[in-house]
Amino acid sequence: MSSKEINIGVSGGILRVGGEAYPLHNIARVQNVELVPRRGRAVASFAKQILLWAVLAAGAGAGLHYADLPSSDVETYTQYVAIGVGTLLLISVVKLLIALARRTYYALVIETSGIPHTAVISPDKDVVNGLVHHILQAISNPRYTFHETVVHHHGDNYFGGQHVSMHGGSNNVGIQGR
Repeated sequence: MSSKEINIGVSGGILRVGGEAYPLHNIARVQNVELVPRRGRAVASFAKQILLWAVLAAGAGAGLHYADLPSSDVETYTQYVAIGVGTLLLISVVKLLIALARRTYYALVIETSGIPHTAVISPDKDVVNGLVHHILQAISNPRYTFHETVVHHHGDNYFGGQHVSMHGGSNNVGIQGR
């Protein structure tokens, strides 16, 4: 997940997040959403891949067993199949380990009259909670101002493409691919 520093602050009744601006009176909801990697899905995908590689290896082995080839060629092709399946297994294990090592992130989600927007993503829950607190203070007190520089983590493939989708409330929050 790549990151960059962005400025976020409120002044003059406008919330500014990087290059975006939100009039405070248009903000319907601000919240911290936990973005948990789908580790269970990664394990299930890994199990399916292992099953597929085993079926392919068994099919290749059966095909070589019944092929009309000299035994030296069968041994050579069997080694090629074993190397290929071993490589596929290694790739699957690496992908699983990467998926299991992913950490939980937290998103500052701003909802206006349109669709919710993920404004900031951080591995630090307290940073996002602090931003939510500041924004809520600014909404309730028009003279309130604040300015912070935060590190925004934007992951192109962290969750299969990052887009927080909310439908009706925090119980219906999900991550969708683009």
